[in-house]
Amino acid sequence: MTTLPCQAVLDQVVVQNAPIGICVLDRNDDLILFNSSMEAILGVAEEEVVGKNLFRDIPARTLEGDPGLGQLYLDTKRSLKASFKQRMSITTPAGKHIFISVHMVPFFGEGGDHEGIIAYVEEVSENYYKERLLIDEIYKFRNLESIYRNIPFIAFRWSGQEGWPVQYVSDNISQLGYTKEDFLSGGLRYIDIVHPDDAEMLVSDVDAFESTDQIYFSDDYRLVSKDGDVIWVNEISLLTEDGGETPFRYDGIVLDITDRKMKEREIERSKAHIESIFRATPAGIGVASDRIFVEVNDKLCEMLGYSREELLGQSSRMIYPDDRSYEYVGAEKYSLMSETGIGVVETRMVCKNGEVIDVILSSTPINSESLSEGVTFVVLDITHLKDTERELQKRTEELEQLNSLKDLFSDIIRHDLLNPANAIGAYAQLLEEQETDEEKLHYLSRISESNDSLVSLLESASRYEKLNSLEEVDFERMDIVLLFRNALSGLSRQMESKGVTVEFSCDGPCYADVNPFVSEVFVNLLSNAIKYGPEKGVVSIDVTDEGGFWKVAVTDRGSGIDDEDKPYLFDRFRRADKKGIKGTGLGLAIVKRIMELHGGDYGVYDNPEGKGSVFWVTFNKVNVNECKRVVK
Repeated sequence: MTTLPCQAVLDQVVVQNAPIGICVLDRNDDLILFNSSMEAILGVAEEEVVGKNLFRDIPARTLEGDPGLGQLYLDTKRSLKASFKQRMSITTPAGKHIFISVHMVPFFGEGGDHEGIIAYVEEVSENYYKERLLIDEIYKFRNLESIYRNIPFIAFRWSGQEGWPVQYVSDNISQLGYTKEDFLSGGLRYIDIVHPDDAEMLVSDVDAFESTDQIYFSDDYRLVSKDGDVIWVNEISLLTEDGGETPFRYDGIVLDITDRKMKEREIERSKAHIESIFRATPAGIGVASDRIFVEVNDKLCEMLGYSREELLGQSSRMIYPDDRSYEYVGAEKYSLMSETGIGVVETRMVCKNGEVIDVILSSTPINSESLSEGVTFVVLDITHLKDTERELQKRTEELEQLNSLKDLFSDIIRHDLLNPANAIGAYAQLLEEQETDEEKLHYLSRISESNDSLVSLLESASRYEKLNSLEEVDFERMDIVLLFRNALSGLSRQMESKGVTVEFSCDGPCYADVNPFVSEVFVNLLSNAIKYGPEKGVVSIDVTDEGGFWKVAVTDRGSGIDDEDKPYLFDRFRRADKKGIKGTGLGLAIVKRIMELHGGDYGVYDNPEGKGSVFWVTFNKVNVNECKRVVK
């Protein structure tokens, strides 16, 4: 049966065989323990040092200004707190130059009194020489000043402390307007030149990185130059940790990527503009490959009644009413794109709810050299236009039918009504000449009067329809005063029967571009003035020069016209209510139509000198000298 060693023996075995060096000094600074790993590190046997005083019997070892073991020991003994030196240079008794890391921990007795210090020692020479080689390489690189000063990246060594103090920076930090001394003197930390809007993000990214097992850190962020310019950089750095697994330092570079970022921003802005146009355009827009929807905008979805998800990845066949339409559009569209680069087809599409709409589909290839890469298409809903076109076509056909009926009506007036009415008038006149019975003569007179009114109405209606069918007329340069006088002579019997006198204020000539049938205007205006004026009254005719046109006014001294009737006087079959006055209501409508064909104006107003009304029309003037040349 094996007997376990006592605790003291066990502790001694563990300490002696530990993989790191362990030595213990009592409170009098004498070495009381020196394990085998310490012997291997220093090349000294235990019996050579145990019992000796650190300061009296063992020489202090220092190198390159670093505090030696003795100083570290004194600092620990004074503070009675654990201390650590990551790398310390010493020379062994055998003359070997090595680097060690040292942890010193004070220990205390049961009463709490300080009893001594335990030192844990580990040789780190191999790590030191690797770092030294890296530093040498960096310094070699620094010596290539002619190249190095203008390279687009800056080399840094950052401490892992708060704010990342800079332990080394390459000379080309001058690209940012700073000097090496700005950082190495402690005046600037690296975080001080990070853009304020990116500092919190960068700290968070570094903290997240340090919680991983990765050793390379990379991030994009902005720096601020000494002049205040903003520079985008990409950092790539290597994390080096100490034995306590806390950040120690970063070695790396920052690369100026401002141009790349600006281009990316420009691309993003352009993309945003395109997407904005894509979303906001009132036409449906999409992208298709092999006639499969790849992208669609909101307007197309709204137009067809589908959601974006319902269209993407689906064949465009789903929006055509039948296979024939689908195949026709495909063949026509691709044929046109091959010939001209753009395929425009008018077709019909069916919405999700079954409604069929008229559209214009315009397509263009994404790559003009390869239609297989897809096409961009625009869909414009023209249903309203097509409906309007169809309605217009319908109305045109109806108008053509109405015109045919109007022509038929005019023919009926001229041949089927006017001729019999004239015959009735002739027979009535013949009977009147042969009849002696007073009662019968009275009836025959009433028949003649009624027939005369009918003939007048038919002639006026026929004349109005003929004028209404004209779109334009030929003009001659004529004296409108002479035309008016000729019209006046044709109404002499009517004036005599009522005892009316006509006063003409202008002798002329007054030339205007007119068609000879303009005399009908004068006849109708004079006839109305005589008809609505008093017995033995006076009708005034005035022709005045209004600059660019002649104004002809006909004034009667009748009872006048109510204001509410004036706007409708020139409409057909509309006239003021004048009891005892006979008329068809077409005379002024004929005046209106003739003046429209002449581009002139017309109207009526109250007689400013008393009772009655003033009817007026205007004609564009013609140069007198030019008219005389034409007359010759």
